[in-house]
Amino acid sequence: MKMKKSKSWYSVFDGTGNTFAITWSPATRKNRKTLEKICQRPPTDLGLKRIDGFLFLRKTKDGFAWKFYNQDGSVAEMCGNAARCASEFIFMQHHLKKFILQAGQIEVFCQRIKKQQWTCKWKIFYQPAEIKGHFFVNTGVPHLVLNEPPSEAKAKRLRKLKYPGPTGSNVTFVQGLKTRTFERGVEDFTLSCGTGALAAALFNHQIKRQAFPMDILTPGGKLRVDFQFKKSLVVLRGAVKKILDRRTR
Repeated sequence: MKMKKSKSWYSVFDGTGNTFAITWSPATRKNRKTLEKICQRPPTDLGLKRIDGFLFLRKTKDGFAWKFYNQDGSVAEMCGNAARCASEFIFMQHHLKKFILQAGQIEVFCQRIKKQQWTCKWKIFYQPAEIKGHFFVNTGVPHLVLNEPPSEAKAKRLRKLKYPGPTGSNVTFVQGLKTRTFERGVEDFTLSCGTGALAAALFNHQIKRQAFPMDILTPGGKLRVDFQFKKSLVVLRGAVKKILDRRTR
């Protein structure tokens, strides 16, 4: 497949309220620092108080791969909404409706369902646990799941627990099918979190015996979530839209 050179420095996409800056430019230190600043203080014409993350895409032998960073410049292992946004970005330049995206160590199978709707699938090691009395699951990134209304104070405290690793965990609050996630690297609640929606659905299935698929409601919109138990594949589907192209540095 011949690579088309983008005329844009970066593009900004929205995945049910989760926003990302995406570029084909190389992930040099200068480019990382520039996009980190843009995410923390977006151009005024965006109408956003922040951009949640930024990613550098490249072509590979088997498809595409990214280097993904949180808003604060820390490396992110996985992001479901970013995978959907990256898929639309790739489609708009290469018109591919199905491909593999290598997200760090995770292989994501991306498929366009209809206009601005993408399904992303990836394998997880499904081993739910209990930490400090709360449901814990890793859906690509770690999530503590609390069956209660969102609390910023509690989220900040739990987010810094060192288990399962030194970078802590995201904290997802669930009320029925409604969910809200406090995200590492953003250090705030986001309007939507794809891996958080998956964690909420797995909580509802494990604890409340709800059947898949589920329509999880985030403040930014609806995400359709499924889990293929035999293959240990999580499935995330939702809407994506491009906000703008920035053509100059």
